[in-house]
Amino acid sequence: MLILFLLLAYGTAVMHNRDPSTWKSIDRLGRIKKSPYKWSEEWLENVPVDHFSFGNKDQFKLRYFINTESYEEGGPIFFYTGNEGNLEGFAENTGFMWDIAPEFHAAVVFAEHRFYGKTKPYGDASYNRTDHLGYLSSEQALADFVLLIDHLRREKLPGAENSPVIAFGGSYGGMLAAWIRIKYPHKVAGAIAASAPVFWFLDSHIPEDTYAKIVTRSFLAAGCNRKAIEKGWLALKNLAGKEAGRAYLNDLFHLEEKSRISSADDHKFLAEFVREVFESMAMVNYPYPSQFLASLPGWPVKV
Repeated sequence: MLILFLLLAYGTAVMHNRDPSTWKSIDRLGRIKKSPYKWSEEWLENVPVDHFSFGNKDQFKLRYFINTESYEEGGPIFFYTGNEGNLEGFAENTGFMWDIAPEFHAAVVFAEHRFYGKTKPYGDASYNRTDHLGYLSSEQALADFVLLIDHLRREKLPGAENSPVIAFGGSYGGMLAAWIRIKYPHKVAGAIAASAPVFWFLDSHIPEDTYAKIVTRSFLAAGCNRKAIEKGWLALKNLAGKEAGRAYLNDLFHLEEKSRISSADDHKFLAEFVREVFESMAMVNYPYPSQFLASLPGWPVKV
């Protein structure tokens, strides 16, 4: 059981990066220097905060990365629809786009999602007011991306007026890739949407435990012991029921003072956190080392 919880403690690093509020604290410069991929950081000026009404005339700058080393006039534009995080993380870990760009003579573009990374419509005050956060939506983000596509075709890339745009994305970014193809078919010729739960919404009639079953399958395929994991949840509850057990869990998981387990019911919050670790580990169970959510070896579920 100790080995099981040590594995979970190791995995907690994965969750840190998934929370948008923690991205500021992550030093990614070292990773960027080591990245085999090169890009130019550019900005699209005068992007409307609100594309769909005349009530707000505020504008902001949208950050994007571009690489034209393989591009030939009339070639396609590979366009990554950025999701919830710094753009560097997606540019560094979407090797498929980079790998096939030379074969198709394509330009490679990564667009940052509004309110994430350096793309903050209201600067450091972007998260301070609910009326600002009302503009953090998929619909507005897709409209941002379409403006950027028009800019690339008309001004940035020579001979790209009729270049086909292929959207790429994974997870929420994959949902955006699928949606931009559906909503703007006259702008986007195709989309590759990886791990994109486009139908997983309330009243979609998709069983709520669908992803849990996928995670379970991933861990079983890696040789993990189902009963050991199941007993781990019970052990977590039992330990939280005793003062010595709570102290053990607080020490094992290196919990900060504000997050320490102080009552028997607190195990529910820790169990939820651990569950998310399992889910994230299954998501990044790549056959090669990666830096996407944390520094992980190949097949991390097997570690």
